[in-house]
Amino acid sequence: VISAFGAVMMPRMSNLYARSKYDECRDLFVRSMEIAIFIGCAITFGISSIANDFIPIFYGTGYDACVSITIMLSATVLFITWACIVRTLYLIPTEKNKVYIYSVFLGAGVNVIINWALIPRLASVGAAVGTIIAEVTVAVYQTIMVRKELDVSQCMKKSVPFIIFGSIMFLVVKILPFEVGGNIGRLIAKIFIGAMVYLALSAIYFLKTKNKLFYDWEAYENIMIFDVRRMEEMVYIVVPIFNTEKYLEQCLKSIHKQTYQNWKCLLVNDGSTDGCSQICETFANGDSRYVYIYEE
Repeated sequence: VISAFGAVMMPRMSNLYARSKYDECRDLFVRSMEIAIFIGCAITFGISSIANDFIPIFYGTGYDACVSITIMLSATVLFITWACIVRTLYLIPTEKNKVYIYSVFLGAGVNVIINWALIPRLASVGAAVGTIIAEVTVAVYQTIMVRKELDVSQCMKKSVPFIIFGSIMFLVVKILPFEVGGNIGRLIAKIFIGAMVYLALSAIYFLKTKNKLFYDWEAYENIMIFDVRRMEEMVYIVVPIFNTEKYLEQCLKSIHKQTYQNWKCLLVNDGSTDGCSQICETFANGDSRYVYIYEE
């Protein structure tokens, strides 16, 4: 789910970076991280809370040891979520491939070392510990490398409420008695109650804080619904110019009025002696998409 979310958002973020809209990029990153953590916490604490009931139903009898492993590995969802958003919404769009590659190798190396040390002693628990530490390593390394470009502290601050809500959901599901409909009925009841608790707490939080993801639907749509024009590729228009003052302004205005907005216009003045230079400079100063080049 998180990977799909990142994949969907990545073209939008790449487009914003290509157009040098860095403030919008940072804002979109924080909001996207908030959405991802909202989903990630639900998955992490949800899996943990129902593992005792889910494992016997899904795997059958004799797999009780998998319950503790599943609960342990569910913790990795949050770190995978964090690293996924950093990767898909910043490292890849900005072509910082080295940071991503180094983090993968670092995580793999840590995993190998932890597995070598713990698996002989703890078996599957040791492997789970290695996986957790490896995912934490990847997320921490990527965060450190992007801390100057992105508002990491804001992302962490916005993650705390959902971790709290997830913990409350976990406690409610664990404490309340569910004696209905056998094993499957109990599992369904726990999923339903847990989801209602988490969603209710999140909705109250969104409303109390007037969070744009819930309170301002127009801002929410700006994140989740893509403008087709913004997703289109950059188009470069080259306008060769030599003493065409009479027609130049009309030409440049026609470019400006078109519905396709993702373009750059290169105004190549080949030593004009009339008023073309003044016209080009006026358009270039008024709209950064016009790039004026003068050649003698």
